[in-house]
Amino acid sequence: MSDWRKSNDMDDYAAKWREERSDGEGPPPISTRRWNVRYGGGAASWSPLDLGSQLVGFFDFSRYGEASTVSDLVSGQAFTAAGSVALGTGLNGRRAAILDGTDDCFECVGIPTAWPTGANPATIFAVVNQTALVADTGTRIIAGWGTGAAATTTFLTRVVVSGQNRIRMQTGDNAVGKSSTLTADFSGRKLVIGTSSGTEVAASMDSLTSTPTAVVPAVGTTRTRLFAGSGAGAATFFQGDCSYLGVVAGSLSAGNLALLRAWGESVK
Repeated sequence: MSDWRKSNDMDDYAAKWREERSDGEGPPPISTRRWNVRYGGGAASWSPLDLGSQLVGFFDFSRYGEASTVSDLVSGQAFTAAGSVALGTGLNGRRAAILDGTDDCFECVGIPTAWPTGANPATIFAVVNQTALVADTGTRIIAGWGTGAAATTTFLTRVVVSGQNRIRMQTGDNAVGKSSTLTADFSGRKLVIGTSSGTEVAASMDSLTSTPTAVVPAVGTTRTRLFAGSGAGAATFFQGDCSYLGVVAGSLSAGNLALLRAWGESVK
């Protein structure tokens, strides 16, 4: 086997394969899906389901026939709809959860199996169309779980800072909530990612990432909501639509983060 076939660097791997592809050996065997996303197969060749056991929650709103209940495609946990939430044509013509920002959400009591709690690291990602205007300065949560109190809850949310819609990730440390906000406009169709690594939180949108904030998480197990806060009474509802939402146990590697972003670009 040629030495270049042992390379872990995809750019180097690609360049050397292109030099030798006339030998008839065919495409290289490493991570075919990763190769396709980066070098010509298209991001449609990969989906978050390829994250394997690290993916502990995933909602593809094109797969649900009605909005009264949706199930986590990984854990099987059922989430019950509240408000007037509907499934219909959303961002980029894709089927999505349509959210009016008034009373629409999905919820379950407790936390789905394997979703990270306590001090365990977690990543939340979603492909959404954020439609709230900056004049609406309220918090609008995409997904979160815990007790509902800032000190013991984790969530990914839209906020308004300095007259601009922004994406924020927040996690409690058992005393207060600690957050990191990306300084970029969060309006329209976006892939947004919130990471609580176990030592810090950060928010990402498309290829941008916020400055991390140090925090050791302490997340409770009382309640989980999609598109609203996890307090006793649902509030801070997200406005817009969402086609995909996922939860990862831990932080994504650089390679998987690149794949997720490429996939997000292809579906948003």
